[in-house]
Amino acid sequence: MNDWVFVDTCIWAPFFTKPHARVLDDTVELHTVELPKYNVDERSLAGASEIEAWVFFLLHADRYDAEQLRVLLPEAPFQQAILAAEAIARKTGVESRSREP
Repeated sequence: MNDWVFVDTCIWAPFFTKPHARVLDDTVELHTVELPKYNVDERSLAGASEIEAWVFFLLHADRYDAEQLRVLLPEAPFQQAILAAEAIARKTGVESRSREP
């Protein structure tokens, strides 16, 4: 999401679970992430929470090439996401970008 929906809270916990009383089937879990609520950049990434690191990936991955992302986000889930992004780029003919110095 690129806009604030739940203005009164900074929590990112699932909205459609108790205690919010909007329970969905056990096979579905919906999370919302309001990206503007997070202010994470490369300088703050080392101390970022897992959700902040994902927000960084979602907002800024296009500014880095795959090797830079592998260094910035060494955890296994990010490595898998980087591999998936590379596969998509190959299939769509989109080249990875390096950030400008």
